[in-house]
Amino acid sequence: MRDVRSLLQTGLHRHDLMVGLIFIAFALFFLAQTLGVVGFVALFTEGLAAAMLDAALPVGTARRMGPGFFPLLLTGLLFGLGAILVVRGVRATPDGAVQPMPWRGMLFILGATLFFGATVRGLGLVPTTAIAVLVASYASQRMTLRLGLILSIVLTIFVLAVFHYGFGLPLRVTGPWLDFVFGPG
Repeated sequence: MRDVRSLLQTGLHRHDLMVGLIFIAFALFFLAQTLGVVGFVALFTEGLAAAMLDAALPVGTARRMGPGFFPLLLTGLLFGLGAILVVRGVRATPDGAVQPMPWRGMLFILGATLFFGATVRGLGLVPTTAIAVLVASYASQRMTLRLGLILSIVLTIFVLAVFHYGFGLPLRVTGPWLDFVFGPG
């Protein structure tokens, strides 16, 4: 019988396994947020029907969606993707090679996401999107400053057109932190 260390070194796609477990953990967290504590406990003790009745956000039906329907749908997709990655992660590799963890990509993308979430209300949609895309673009080692700036400009215009003008998202184009430059409003 192989020990766990040799299994991790030769038999697992540890990246897929780790990401799958992270996705499942996030899915369970979002499920608990959507269903609330009572609904989340009811899911495991009484079943899905009882959890839907006790949900903190009413789920509704596909025809008359409640505020919990979309988060629950996304949670299910995230859980399913995590399960697929876990199954993929435990299958044996043909050559037994283990690739190094892509820390650079993970740090830049996570950092850009956290920056966006923390500053979008203060800086506004346009500057926050431009900076976050520029930072996230450096997850790739082949990224150049010129290509990163082009990508940042194009995606910022896209986000502005779709989310601000298209969907009418109630976010300021430039936030209150930049009122001294652009003026209030």
